[in-house]
Amino acid sequence: MNTFDNYRINGDTMYLAPGRNINYETKVVEVNKEIYIKSPPLSVINFSCIFNNFTTYDGIRQGMQHIFNFRKKTPAPFRCNCLFPTHAINSHECYWISAIHIKAFKPIKNSNETKILFHNGNILTVNVSTRIIQSQVSRAKKAWENYLQGEHNYEKDLSPLTN
Repeated sequence: MNTFDNYRINGDTMYLAPGRNINYETKVVEVNKEIYIKSPPLSVINFSCIFNNFTTYDGIRQGMQHIFNFRKKTPAPFRCNCLFPTHAINSHECYWISAIHIKAFKPIKNSNETKILFHNGNILTVNVSTRIIQSQVSRAKKAWENYLQGEHNYEKDLSPLTN
């Protein structure tokens, strides 16, 4: 198994799972492969925020708090994707899941777990209620749409400079 020091979230990133292995702290699941990272999931999110958005995750959290009043479990929007946390961001149970790759989700009977089905057929079961997953997906989509709209407006504002 190859492990890497860090990882940059991209359009193929479906989720980041907390590592339960001595060799890695994060398992990244992409559409067609798995990647193992030595850094914890929050470090992967922060690294990706810096390289994709020129800010830290904390900067994104502050912006989301100001715009949407998101105080906890704030999504991380990128140009190509938007991930949301399932638990408190420092929790060892926290998965970061891409809202754009989710096809459906449903509760598992007699438990507080949710089964998530992705567009490529992969299934992930998380120890979070369906109500929380629904809320997180909704928040992530709202954050991502706002991010993309802001990027579009920024490009329009710069268009006189590029002509």
